[in-house]
Amino acid sequence: MRFALALLIPAVLAAQTNSYTPHPEITPQQRVQWVIERTVMPTNLLGDAIGAGIGTGLDMPKELGTHWTGFEKRYINGLTTGLVQDTLEAGIGAAWHEDPRYFRAASGTSFRGRLGHAAKMTFYSNGSGGGTQLAYARFIAIPTANALSNTWRPDSERDMGDLALRTGMGFVAHFSGNVWTEFWPDVKKKVLHVKSSPFDGL
Repeated sequence: MRFALALLIPAVLAAQTNSYTPHPEITPQQRVQWVIERTVMPTNLLGDAIGAGIGTGLDMPKELGTHWTGFEKRYINGLTTGLVQDTLEAGIGAAWHEDPRYFRAASGTSFRGRLGHAAKMTFYSNGSGGGTQLAYARFIAIPTANALSNTWRPDSERDMGDLALRTGMGFVAHFSGNVWTEFWPDVKKKVLHVKSSPFDGL
């Protein structure tokens, strides 16, 4: 986890000042839509499946076993935690006028700049007055959701070390989602020659 988080630091520093374009303030309906779309986002579904698969193969936590039911429970744990996290962020952020949506870097930004933009927006959100601000709601939502998930997780996953690990991976997952949104439309258009879809702009 430390290695994954360390990768975000130089990427944030690489973010270019021209990577932000003001957007209309998010509406309550769009906040609900953002939560739903985040839940079914391919990177989230795949990430939870990979995590559940690794946990099942390593038999971690042991209470869930290495069978299909164990995989299913691990997958649901991850998916549910993510849903709670995004719901909290959307709700808390509304009080501070934080827009949790990710918007791609400005046209003409370099690859390094776009990657930096994706990393920066892991920790920042769009402000109602233009520009960006620290995503305080996200800093509250991720650890809170993971703490709440202790109520349905096995006893062996409830200590502070596990909570810290899941919190860190929550930010890594957010970064992965940003990278998907930033580059996937280009891959579809230039490599796969497929038209855009609603998932491209999450």
